[in-house]
Amino acid sequence: MIFGQSLEPNTEKIFGHVESLPSINNSGSLPYHDTTGADFERIPDGVIPKLKLDPKKPVECCLCGGEIILNKMCNHVGTHILHSLHSTNDPKPCSKQAIGENPCGFCGPDGCLTQLQEKKKGSLSVASNCSYHYAAMNYKAAAKFSKAVTCTNVPAHCPLCPTSVSRQPQTIWKYNAMYH
Repeated sequence: MIFGQSLEPNTEKIFGHVESLPSINNSGSLPYHDTTGADFERIPDGVIPKLKLDPKKPVECCLCGGEIILNKMCNHVGTHILHSLHSTNDPKPCSKQAIGENPCGFCGPDGCLTQLQEKKKGSLSVASNCSYHYAAMNYKAAAKFSKAVTCTNVPAHCPLCPTSVSRQPQTIWKYNAMYH
């Protein structure tokens, strides 16, 4: 099996395989080689992190183009997703880009890999290669409806999907569960 395929690079399961990455013998020249001397054909896309944004600065919504502070983007994108799911008029229409079929809860389009990870003492953390990923997100607060945070779209484990090789359950976004 090719190295990249065994990591399941096109799914969020890749985050459960980080410890499976082989050591790279970088003698200062390309292409890189693994410890057996074999060339890497290409590094899987999911392994290469996207540039993370400053959480204190406004960023442009990928869907409507509005300027939103990063820690509020998940709530903003969740509003777009709900309007789309219920076929209602969005007061801030998605004029820049359509919402993806399996939208990322951080940015809205398809293609981002997100993994919900269980930590010690039952706490949860979220790993993602999305550039709009808000690493300081309080999972429990984000999952609970409030007047300040009306969106409860959070990553969740799918109880029906098989686990990855590393025994990590598949992660889906709550608002995507119906179609998943």
